[in-house]
Amino acid sequence: MVKSISQPAPVLTSVSAPRLKVVTALEVALIYAGILLYIWRWQFTHPRVWMVLFAIVLVSHVAHRDRLASMGLTLDHLRTTPRRCFR
Repeated sequence: MVKSISQPAPVLTSVSAPRLKVVTALEVALIYAGILLYIWRWQFTHPRVWMVLFAIVLVSHVAHRDRLASMGLTLDHLRTTPRRCFR
């Protein structure tokens, strides 16, 4: 018997699809900008800001209901990827 993988229900059901895409793109851009700001500006003046950025990324994954397997992070991939890279 083959198990079907059900897709998780969207978290933001009251937001239309085009608006959700804009919100997601804005989220990615802000996290990216935060990482760049940390690397180039805040690393020495505010050394613990990385924890805030990391927490924002984790909250984002939880809000989007991401799972390790859906992002391709499985033990199977952990074994096969180095084999492919270092042939």
